[in-house]
Amino acid sequence: MNLKYISYFLVGSLMFLSLSSCDDLLDGFLTQENPNEVTTDVFWDNLSDCNKGLTAVYNSFKNQAIYQFCAENNRSDLTWPGVWPKYPQTSNVFYLHTFNDATSEIGAKWAALYTGIFRANQVIEGLEGIKSKCTSENDIKKWQLIMGQARFFRGLFHFYLNTSFNKGNIPILDIVPKNESEFFIPCSSSGKVKEFYRIDLEYAESILPVKGATEGSTREDWLSKNGDLGRVTSGAASAVLGMSYLYDSEYAKAKEYFQKIVDNTSYRLADCADNFTTQNEFNSESILEINYTHEFNTEYDVYSQTILSNILNMYIAPGTCGGWGPTVFPSYWLMREYTYEPVDKRDSRNKVYLKTDSHGDILHRNQMNMEQTISNGKTFYSYPILNVDDMCYYLKKIEVDQNGNPVIADKEDLPANTYTALSMGIGQAKAFKAQPVDGTWEVYYDEEGKPYRYRNHSIRSSYSIIMPTEEDLDYYTYNQSMEVWAYSNSYAAFRKYSNWDTRKTEKDSPKNMDSEINYRVIRLADIYLMYAECLIEGGTNEAGVSEALKYINRVRQRGGTILIGSENDALAEYKHVYTYQDTPDLETGEVDNSFYHHSDDPQVISTAKQVMEHLMYKERPLELSMEGHAIRFMDLRRWGILKERFEKLSKQPFTTWGIPYVKLKKDASYLKPATCWGWAFDYNLSTLSYTTGNTGANYQYEQAAINYSDDKAYYPIPSDETISNPEVVRVLE
Repeated sequence: MNLKYISYFLVGSLMFLSLSSCDDLLDGFLTQENPNEVTTDVFWDNLSDCNKGLTAVYNSFKNQAIYQFCAENNRSDLTWPGVWPKYPQTSNVFYLHTFNDATSEIGAKWAALYTGIFRANQVIEGLEGIKSKCTSENDIKKWQLIMGQARFFRGLFHFYLNTSFNKGNIPILDIVPKNESEFFIPCSSSGKVKEFYRIDLEYAESILPVKGATEGSTREDWLSKNGDLGRVTSGAASAVLGMSYLYDSEYAKAKEYFQKIVDNTSYRLADCADNFTTQNEFNSESILEINYTHEFNTEYDVYSQTILSNILNMYIAPGTCGGWGPTVFPSYWLMREYTYEPVDKRDSRNKVYLKTDSHGDILHRNQMNMEQTISNGKTFYSYPILNVDDMCYYLKKIEVDQNGNPVIADKEDLPANTYTALSMGIGQAKAFKAQPVDGTWEVYYDEEGKPYRYRNHSIRSSYSIIMPTEEDLDYYTYNQSMEVWAYSNSYAAFRKYSNWDTRKTEKDSPKNMDSEINYRVIRLADIYLMYAECLIEGGTNEAGVSEALKYINRVRQRGGTILIGSENDALAEYKHVYTYQDTPDLETGEVDNSFYHHSDDPQVISTAKQVMEHLMYKERPLELSMEGHAIRFMDLRRWGILKERFEKLSKQPFTTWGIPYVKLKKDASYLKPATCWGWAFDYNLSTLSYTTGNTGANYQYEQAAINYSDDKAYYPIPSDETISNPEVVRVLE
């Protein structure tokens, strides 16, 4: 409930008591306490009651109205709303930046945050009321831990309000209102709000357990055996404090708080696989995370805030996988950056051994679509292949030995009828081969002559989004990602927060749609990248470049992509182990000057300004897309580039088209030609000559570029609030 709802409840109660007091005969009866009713004076009687009240605060924390998964990302440059991205029209007010004070999501966010604050204040006042009773060392410690958590959330929710609404000028709610007048709170200035919530967070940081601290120590970590896994920590308070100063460009102060996390060796980067599924939740990278589950409150509707699961999966999963479309797609530029993120060939995780040399086609390789036949005592493998000579699909049939190795591997040595052209239903259309120019998708041979290739996309890209060219990481039950897109009319979807690894479809859940994947609010990779930004002071401090590159490259190495900067840098941690921008290619022995294909990045990033631009346009959006509390929008706003960004993207043309591919009919002995609609690539007339059904030049963010102005940098105070609380229009300095 927001201030309006709380005040309505209290006003109704006061009116009832006022009317009844007119009758002296009934006055005594109406003011008697019901002995069977639990009142606030009775409930907040001990630490157990306060801990129960704290549960309600944690329940507010999980309310997705706070994070507005779709709205907050749509108002940034990360997403495209709607079901038909190949026809870029939409009425989404956040994408278009036409929202106003009556927009429902804005009101819901405001209400959810003040509900959480109200509940935290109840716990804080309850604790103050029983403080004198807590005399033992154990009770004092419990009292402090509950107080630390309640004040953390009160500070966090004020931080979210301050960074989201009314240029930071919002009402400070630090009491549990007892009468109507106490609900009519004016706004405090943004500076006063920051001062208030930082005091709360400083207290929480000083009291809460430290991740990794051993049992018996003064600040021992929460123990999972006590069911405390998922409670907030001192590190979470440090992270939010650091963010609050970074948002004000106070780099030295922000660095102090981030340093505490960076120096805590209990925080470590986890595998990419562990951050956005149910696998290994609350891992070593987790700093602030919302816990969801199917185990309790299953009787409630999926849209109820009482249920303990979420429906984020439905927003991002394609309809072919049981989702709603998706309703938020990766924007074109983001998909493009993920597609071309370079794979580090020195990273063994990126090497994929082949069972035959049938690599040829980016869509069908290995034994994915291979058929085995035996004729005259000989074994043959048949599979579709894209012949790069004429860019047409063919059916290749080769003889193999008992181990599946080709007897004749050279195309020129094969009989003329080995290749049979496949009709796509639209003639022998030449397909566009979406292949990087660095040879990543070529076939190589090791010392024993075994063929291998490298992953199509970086590990980070594969775990972040799903594209038609993905074939190294299965998606639901599809090991041929083209099948997902054949009827979805979409060029990509986010993989994050979908149940692609445990379900055949998103409908395979207790509620036919809900998910128990935890929502990661803050994780170590984010801290590393913000810390790097502090080291270079937003691109102005050359002295911090080497150390900044070190932390950025820790994130990149985890993601299996080429590292930025020079291998000869004094702080280069992975020299002679992984590939830097000036490291010769493992296969060709030459330095790959392209790095990011079709990119403006320099050959070797070496200055503070270059590092900052890399953080702004590459590292942070690729690493943190769709995460936390409006991370991308807050970044763009604090850097002062929102308008500029929308204007630039609005002039970047792309096109979509249908591309032929070959689908293996699983229950029969033949390959079925098919077409995948909705692929998207740069609008380039030189490539359109061999595509089919292209839609011409499309653009995104055209209306955002026109509509965005500084008055859209923050949400307005909701109209419901201004109507019910006339004082909220005033700002106290």
